[in-house]
Amino acid sequence: VGSDQKASKILNSIISDCIASRTTYNWEEFKLTFEKVHPEFYNKILKEHPNLSPNEKKICAFLKLGLNSKDISSITNQSNRTIVIARSRLRKKLELNKEDSLVNYILSY
Repeated sequence: VGSDQKASKILNSIISDCIASRTTYNWEEFKLTFEKVHPEFYNKILKEHPNLSPNEKKICAFLKLGLNSKDISSITNQSNRTIVIARSRLRKKLELNKEDSLVNYILSY
């Protein structure tokens, strides 16, 4: 549990730094730290949804961490509209109804 907490703090630090300073993030570093905190996340979601693109997997990871579209756009240096569209396409790919929460769905993994 100690290393998970340490990884979680590192992950939060990376996110905070990216949002505050608008520095570009290193996806590989982020992914490695994310996988330490949530080791089974990608295996579980890809088991049910094997056709997720790399970008969709990134969006899922950010949502799993509780980030909103504005935060994701700050971290990835993409417009908020781009993130909203990506989330909409992700909802369709995951076959969610309009009344289903994308965030709650992702959090269930």
